[in-house]
Amino acid sequence: MPKPLLLWVGFGDLGHRSVAFLQPKFEVIGVRRSASKTDDNSAGVRVIQGDARKLQDWLSWLALKPHTVVISLTPGAFSAEAYEQGYLKPIQESCKAITQTQFAGQVVFISSTSVYGQTHGEFVGEDSPTEPDGFSGQAIRACERVLEAAPVKVAVLRCSGIYGPGRTRLIEHIKSGQYSVSDSWTNRIHATDVARAIAHVIERDLALPTAAYFNVTDDMPVQQAKVMHWLAERLNPEAKARVTEGSTRGSKRISNRKLTQTGFKLYYPNYQKGYSELIEH
Repeated sequence: MPKPLLLWVGFGDLGHRSVAFLQPKFEVIGVRRSASKTDDNSAGVRVIQGDARKLQDWLSWLALKPHTVVISLTPGAFSAEAYEQGYLKPIQESCKAITQTQFAGQVVFISSTSVYGQTHGEFVGEDSPTEPDGFSGQAIRACERVLEAAPVKVAVLRCSGIYGPGRTRLIEHIKSGQYSVSDSWTNRIHATDVARAIAHVIERDLALPTAAYFNVTDDMPVQQAKVMHWLAERLNPEAKARVTEGSTRGSKRISNRKLTQTGFKLYYPNYQKGYSELIEH
């Protein structure tokens, strides 16, 4: 019996990491913008070229009758226009296609905890207010609203700061010999746990007609300075710390309780375990 089809729109790093957890049960097709990368059919994934901003492309993809569509988007730049074109436009076109084709599967949207606007160390869950000040959080929250209104089952995964192989910005700051610290509360999630969470939500069929929301973050919100000093002790004790007033991304403590109550268990429950492995390798 053929496996059900999973279509991944925006097939990049997270897509590659997720394949190992998805392929036992799904055939995976990945969609990328770049034609030069479509020949990279690694791990048995068929990669095709397409533009998620075009309705016709969405109609052709949904004609493949996927069981699940995963959408993980990346804007071309950090600007309001880039986020509108890289996030909101593709989601709007996807929902038009879903309506026209009466798509009966489920959608998993990889969102961000930037939709939360809290800045004073508040505890944050999925039911907390979503009133972001920045254009990036506003654009992503607009995507969520569009999906909420779509005639389809949706799961929205709000990921905190993703780190892991190839995502070592904090480590590079320490190695440079100078780093900034603040007392802002920060939240993070290892890329492998993001991939596992995506597979978990799909396999448990946790999507809902009005959208089911899950924060994807580890068990340990922590003040930024504590993480940086911990890294410096292990990587570069001579590095100099510069105190700043706070993060431009705000300060909040995000809970993953809703996701873990579904049976999800983290490989990397805190920054110490995740970064220790990165440092060793």
